[in-house]
Amino acid sequence: MNIEELENLFYSGDLALCIEEGEQHLKNHPDDTAVLFLMAIAHYDYVYPGHPELVYDTMNQFTVPYLKKIISLEPQNSEALQHILSYALNNDYNLAYINLSKRHITSENRNDYIGYAQRLIQDPNHATSGYDFLIRIYESVGEKAAVLKTLDEAMVFFTTYFTADREQRDQYNAIFLMKKIYLLQENKLIPPDQIIQVIADHIQQFASDDDSDYLYLAEIAFENADMALTKAILLKLIRGINSKEDVLDGLVKWHQRFDKLIKNGLVDDDVFYFQLIVERNHFERMHLKADFYYHHALRLLETHSDKFSLYHFAGTYLHEAARHAEALPLLSKALEIKSASITWRRYFISKYLVTGAIDLELPTFEDLPRDLYNDGVELSEFITEEITDQEDLALFQANVIGSL
Repeated sequence: MNIEELENLFYSGDLALCIEEGEQHLKNHPDDTAVLFLMAIAHYDYVYPGHPELVYDTMNQFTVPYLKKIISLEPQNSEALQHILSYALNNDYNLAYINLSKRHITSENRNDYIGYAQRLIQDPNHATSGYDFLIRIYESVGEKAAVLKTLDEAMVFFTTYFTADREQRDQYNAIFLMKKIYLLQENKLIPPDQIIQVIADHIQQFASDDDSDYLYLAEIAFENADMALTKAILLKLIRGINSKEDVLDGLVKWHQRFDKLIKNGLVDDDVFYFQLIVERNHFERMHLKADFYYHHALRLLETHSDKFSLYHFAGTYLHEAARHAEALPLLSKALEIKSASITWRRYFISKYLVTGAIDLELPTFEDLPRDLYNDGVELSEFITEEITDQEDLALFQANVIGSL
């Protein structure tokens, strides 16, 4: 049988016949890398998912030798390199989980597998997975210093390779930074103040898809009495999805923690902002009324009339309740204190709906690109639906372009 016929058997699910015919083919064509690769996968799939020890034996007899032969014939075969590393590391993990001592990657053959990962790293298209495999190899053999070194090298690579893709750069760096922080923190490898510095050095670009990571980092910062870093982390957290139960519990916990600090004399606009946005978005979980955050902001304004967050949230409530004339002075005052794009968007809309005038002056915003984009989209939708004066609209658009 040729490779096409063998692949048809494989994809139709007839693994036994595929293996039988493929092994026969290899007797006459032992260096056919396409069939070697197919047989490596077919033998693995035939026993997986099964008992990890059965998978181990099959891999040692067929899968690993076949993949190693492909690599000896084609040293940069990325598919073979990816599969041998993935299969070995995953099976080793499953064996360890059930307390069996067998391992594919050992102190004796570690250099072989490290070499496979390093070959992937040499190819920029596969370097991301190569770094991940290399870190997992060092973890599996307990070489913490090598893990840390590789994590740092990986983050340097992401920063340079993804220069034109900020989102991917920040996401990959976040994943590897969390690996580094967990390793440092759980193993007490460096003093706490140095861990805090590592977090502080990266928090501005930190963009994890897992909101729980922010809670973990915030606890470290708070335990080490770094309130500025704690706030920076939590203000990033509230921009996330915030839907997981542990994250919602964490938001409530931090709200209560800040309550105690405020009662002890803390006055901080960022802390007020955090509390008010949690009250606004999660009032049901806190057993509050939907308008609690509005009245809370008004109460705080009685004694703290210079805080952006209080004007912002009081104005936001009125804006969303279509009480635009009442919202306008509050949002305007908020903008005097701080130029935030979301505040300005609500101010722009409220002003137009109250006066019919378009505000042609744009502040200089310091928001994250993602926030500017989101506010821009919402403002654009409002303009398209509501503004009919083409002359005013043209002036506004020209002013926006001129400010970019």
